[in-house]
Amino acid sequence: MDTAGPKPVIRQAFRDGLVSDGEQWMDLLEARSLAAHVYDEDRARDLGAQIRGRFSRIFRDLLDKLEVVARS
Repeated sequence: MDTAGPKPVIRQAFRDGLVSDGEQWMDLLEARSLAAHVYDEDRARDLGAQIRGRFSRIFRDLLDKLEVVARS
């Protein structure tokens, strides 16, 4: 299994049931890639706020699932 890089890791996490919304994770990856190339501080802050607002749910869901796995 090749999990070098974020896309294969997201796909594997989806197959393993750790993430339930693979499309949102791919959208997050795209947003992160875009943000990495923004050099205007105001634009970077706006993007950060958008990312936190749009994707915080999928991080909470992942954390909940990882906590269950850790207790097993």
